[in-house]
Amino acid sequence: MTANNTVFEVVNSLAKSFYCDAKALPAQIDFRPLTATLCFTVLGVDLAIPVEDLTEVQELPSYTRLPRVKPWMMGVANMRGKLVPIIDLAQFLDVEPRIGAKSQRLLVVELSGNLIGLIVEQVSGVKHYDTEQFDPAPVSVPDPFVPYVEGCYIESDGTTKFLFRPHQLVEDQSFQNVAQ
Repeated sequence: MTANNTVFEVVNSLAKSFYCDAKALPAQIDFRPLTATLCFTVLGVDLAIPVEDLTEVQELPSYTRLPRVKPWMMGVANMRGKLVPIIDLAQFLDVEPRIGAKSQRLLVVELSGNLIGLIVEQVSGVKHYDTEQFDPAPVSVPDPFVPYVEGCYIESDGTTKFLFRPHQLVEDQSFQNVAQ
């Protein structure tokens, strides 16, 4: 390096010397896109929801009951300064009151700028599914879930996780009719 070299020339010569000794990374031959889902249970049915559809998962917060609403509309909770309606998903689907359990969790989803909290029986965790595991037309969807399921993931052991779509739930007229 001479005193006449500019900073650009020095940096350029250093970059060239580094690239001469660099080795290429091995190519990933069999790349498979994965879908991250949160797996949960409602009425004993294994469901999955895409992680990008969720805002958060938490234990059931304290909430305020609302008068003259259907029994599945549990009330509203103040979550970080926003009022979130709390819906008992099992009770909405089954119409039979359920006894709360310690394993219950609240799935908070954001739909059209509004937050909605769905009480589910149990959350089993996040799973990554290969797109080849997805069946867009499952045969045996349990009756109350038919309007809200959009296919299923079939695991290697043969168990299925039905893909739950909350936007289909919110578009349902019976879900929108909360008043008693």
